[in-house]
Amino acid sequence: MDNIFTFNKSVKGSSHDASGKPCQDYSLEKTFDGGCILIVCDGHGGDTYVRSNVGSRLAAEITCEIILEFVNTVPKTLFLDKSGSLTACPASNPLVDKSGKKVEFTSLTESQQEIALQIKSYSDNIKNVANQDVFFRKLFEAIYTRWIDAINDDVKQNPFSEQEKIALGNHKLEKAYGSTLMAYVQTPLYWFAFHIGDGKIWTYNKEMKWIEPVPWDCACFLNITTSLCDRYPVAEFRYAFDGTGNFPSAVFLSSDGVDDSFITAENLTRFYNQTLDIFVNSNNLSQTVNDLEEHLSKISKKGSHDDMSISALINMDEVRCALQLSKLTSEGQALKQSKTEKVAEINDLKLKLEELKSKKEQLETFLKKESDDYNRW
Repeated sequence: MDNIFTFNKSVKGSSHDASGKPCQDYSLEKTFDGGCILIVCDGHGGDTYVRSNVGSRLAAEITCEIILEFVNTVPKTLFLDKSGSLTACPASNPLVDKSGKKVEFTSLTESQQEIALQIKSYSDNIKNVANQDVFFRKLFEAIYTRWIDAINDDVKQNPFSEQEKIALGNHKLEKAYGSTLMAYVQTPLYWFAFHIGDGKIWTYNKEMKWIEPVPWDCACFLNITTSLCDRYPVAEFRYAFDGTGNFPSAVFLSSDGVDDSFITAENLTRFYNQTLDIFVNSNNLSQTVNDLEEHLSKISKKGSHDDMSISALINMDEVRCALQLSKLTSEGQALKQSKTEKVAEINDLKLKLEELKSKKEQLETFLKKESDDYNRW
């Protein structure tokens, strides 16, 4: 991957500094022959999730291993010249009541309408990605199964303390290790990304636009999120892929601690633009990554107070050109605006000049009349 830079950083949130909790986020990036893997996992913060920091680490490491197996075994024709995406399919359909009768869309609440629209999106797209979906579900099943095995091994090697048992209560083992998971994978021929839970994946394309390639899941809202510790999380994964050669110029995976700190997508992508600008103009990328780590800690204190994780890919040449083009475009727009303002000023002055000419002519006519009247007198 010529001149492609990847990095990851996870920092403890300011609230965890105060409470004494460990950083429950975990991120990684790994390069392989002509490709890379980016992963961010966000361990849940509630008291029940007593080992979510372990759960997020295990999820990230296991996912990385299985992705490598997947890339080495899946037929490349599965993705070549194809692209698509699929959201998660909600478990319940608000358009049908308990007795099986149809419910009108307009009578649904706003949240029910979102679920109905997501069901339609799933139904509309599943037929277009049916072949890929078979392989993706096997991938997600493998991740979940191996994660379950890993957390069971962890309990055997490190039995729960009495305090952990009390905190977990009657909940199943998976709750102790609960975590979200998102990943982006790029090979020389195609890329794909998948996600369960909150946080966001953003890609920066060659048209200098930020896009969320993986469809959102309306089951993730406020402090509620889908998770690896759900009853059957395989069905809750959503994904996107592209084998048409349309590779992003930059990719950012970030936990919800980052998202919540910037509140809006506009603020978040502005931060990413600034980050890209700093990296492509850096003389020391390792130091720039360390500076970003320090900056994320400051953002946590001022923003969400949550753990912060970013795993990213930057095509340095493409982003540098895009930022230069963006700068020139902005300068051109500024000059155009300035020209428009100057033309308006000139037109305004022309009007004033015409008014003065008119007043002058009126005055000259008046003086001539007065002079003629005087002479006649």
